[in-house]
Amino acid sequence: MGNVCEDEFQLKRFGFSDCPPERFYTTQWHKCPWLLFAWKLFAMLYWVAMWVATLVGAANITYWVYLTNWDVLVILMYLVGSFTVTVYGIVTKEQWIQPTDTGVRTVSGVVDPREDKTITTPVLPLRWFHMLIWQLQLVAMGLSFIVTVLYWTLFNPKFSVYDYNSHAINFVIMMLDFIIIAIPTRLLHFVYMALLSAIYCIFTAILHGAGYTSHVYSFLNWATNPGLSAGICIGITFVATPLVQTLFWCVYLLRNYLGDKVNPTTSNMTSQHVIMTPQYRSVEAGKVNPSFQ
Repeated sequence: MGNVCEDEFQLKRFGFSDCPPERFYTTQWHKCPWLLFAWKLFAMLYWVAMWVATLVGAANITYWVYLTNWDVLVILMYLVGSFTVTVYGIVTKEQWIQPTDTGVRTVSGVVDPREDKTITTPVLPLRWFHMLIWQLQLVAMGLSFIVTVLYWTLFNPKFSVYDYNSHAINFVIMMLDFIIIAIPTRLLHFVYMALLSAIYCIFTAILHGAGYTSHVYSFLNWATNPGLSAGICIGITFVATPLVQTLFWCVYLLRNYLGDKVNPTTSNMTSQHVIMTPQYRSVEAGKVNPSFQ
């Protein structure tokens, strides 16, 4: 466990690496991409329908003032984007290969008969859309949790269809998605959720400065209690977000452990390393190294 924690605090963990693209196309529990496709399609259609119905009922521009509706939009972007990426992975079925000067970054074991040693299938680095979906997933997950907790602890629930969808079903959908998918979770990725929180706090301060409204929420009033408002913003941005990310990271470790028991093949996608191969010089992306054929 100590090595796992130490590894999580490397600077590279701020970025999006050490994750094969296959993890965006399959579940943690089974390698069949169609199971993930079915879930992504259902979740996307449900959330799009809910979002459209909500917009129809939104009479004015104040809809975009509330953090809840920011969360709804981020979830929408994630579910639509992740469904699209899942379809892309199923349709293309690319062989992901990463040329390097000294070897190949790898994910799954293959035997090279000429060298009598174990090598592995090389993969390309994640593309920009993989990284975008990864970012949206972790932000949507954390934000749905924060919004749901704040609503049920600080407000008087209205028990309407909209409130259930925006302050309960939102987290249920993201939690189910988090359990099903095979995308990893990094502790240091809390910075992206913290960044969105900071942007929203600055947005509410701008609304106050522009004279539009000073209290989006009862506990966030820049006119009557700017000190408390600033403290709440700092607390959510720099305390709540890393704590929430840590919670989900622990769930991720449990998901990996149980997933490896149910479907050991997914564990092959988590181990990435560089294997030195003298025969390997350069390979055109998308083609197999002739030395290994």
